[in-house]
Amino acid sequence: MASIKEKTYLADIYSRLGALLVDAIILGCVGLLLGLIFESVFVKLGDWGQLVGVIIVLLYFGIGNSQRAGGQTLGKKLLKIRVVVKSGIPLSMGKASLRTIVLITPFALNGQSVFGDNPSDTLIYLLTAIVFGGILAIVYLLFFNKSTRQSLHDLAANSIVINISADKQSIAPIWKGHLVIVALLFLTAAAVPAFTNDGMAMDNGLFKELIAVQTALLSEPNIRSAGVHQNTHTFTDNDGSQTVSESLSIEIPMDKNNISDEGFAKNVAKKAYSSYALANEVDVVYVSLSYGYNIGIASKSQYYRYEFESSELK
Repeated sequence: MASIKEKTYLADIYSRLGALLVDAIILGCVGLLLGLIFESVFVKLGDWGQLVGVIIVLLYFGIGNSQRAGGQTLGKKLLKIRVVVKSGIPLSMGKASLRTIVLITPFALNGQSVFGDNPSDTLIYLLTAIVFGGILAIVYLLFFNKSTRQSLHDLAANSIVINISADKQSIAPIWKGHLVIVALLFLTAAAVPAFTNDGMAMDNGLFKELIAVQTALLSEPNIRSAGVHQNTHTFTDNDGSQTVSESLSIEIPMDKNNISDEGFAKNVAKKAYSSYALANEVDVVYVSLSYGYNIGIASKSQYYRYEFESSELK
């Protein structure tokens, strides 16, 4: 007869990830429902709409992981695990909220564009350290800190995750080497821009010209946001000869779902072309009109791309 394996006091990684998946599905459903009701509001919020999701996640986990809900979100209830301090008592609202902030901040800031198109070097280093250092530290500790099973957010709140059916056990201290590795992960992530900026930095003159196009577009009454990029395309023919084409790409998020308005797209292309000092180098202007929202826990997006030859825009 096969023996039944008893649950360990500390919850294993599979239970924790399973509970997180259940919670993510629940939050996603909440987000989709809110999107049906407040779609137009979320669309107008643009990138700031993600703050809606952040607030909802903070409330959900801040309350669910605290003593008010017995240290259990719905996902943790299903997987029969609980968040507590080492003494076995559920967390206060403050500690549960701190735990959530440390967990979601690196993911919430990843790819965030609310800081503008040209953030300062200091901000770039800081964001890189928080995003990549934070994500790497969370994943590393979750998989390799087997003595306390505490990830970065657990350490911040001095919490542990336990199986509710297991007998209480003493917890060994975390290996100090893990903390050294976490510190090195943050330092390495912070140093990444120093090795990539030189190779990836855009020509300063080109950058200024693209900013000038963006400024001209933003002066239009119906455009609240615009992305502008110049791209080089190389095509190889059957005989091996190559043709190089330059394009200007414009991305415009729309407040209303009128992305099929070709006339508007052409006017955008004309405005961009006439405002671009290097227009004589451009062969094609692409205009992408988008409509949708992203609140972090749910999103909706539609795109329509238009292509205009430079001869149409002169």
